[in-house]
Amino acid sequence: MNTFIFYTIDGFTFDIDGNPTENCQILGWGSGEDPQDAFSNFLKENEYILDLKFEDIRCQELKRDKVYYLSING
Repeated sequence: MNTFIFYTIDGFTFDIDGNPTENCQILGWGSGEDPQDAFSNFLKENEYILDLKFEDIRCQELKRDKVYYLSING
């Protein structure tokens, strides 16, 4: 099984001070044999996504499940 992250550039996002910022919104993760299989599994596990108005959903395969935590302020 491969792991994929699903995200969108639709909608709006704000920084901690409430200023609008251009970036992506992560919708979640899914596993499957390929992107379409993973997306189907993702939707089964997160049916609420079907009620949202996102039109442009993208995915990218993750090679590892390791998470790195970074900070701009050191």
